[in-house]
Amino acid sequence: MPPNGLCSYYSLAYALTGAVRDGHKELIKDLLAAFYVNPDLFVQQTEFAKRNPNLSLYECGMLKTVANVGRQDVPSLYWYEDAHIVAFCML
Repeated sequence: MPPNGLCSYYSLAYALTGAVRDGHKELIKDLLAAFYVNPDLFVQQTEFAKRNPNLSLYECGMLKTVANVGRQDVPSLYWYEDAHIVAFCML
């Protein structure tokens, strides 16, 4: 998996689909949708929400990070966390 800060998203997408290329993008969109269904999960279990509980701001930043992953480092606030594991299990 590319060691770029999104490696856990790539790994899970690969485990689900067998493809490395773009599966992580759909996975991230699905995880964001799960956070919208259960915003308390986002607020209580992400580092981002400890600083700013605005889920829309997180979504915008995450999608921007995914779009720019080859050009800049992924901030640690967008790394895969326990909340993402729980959100995935909810899916």
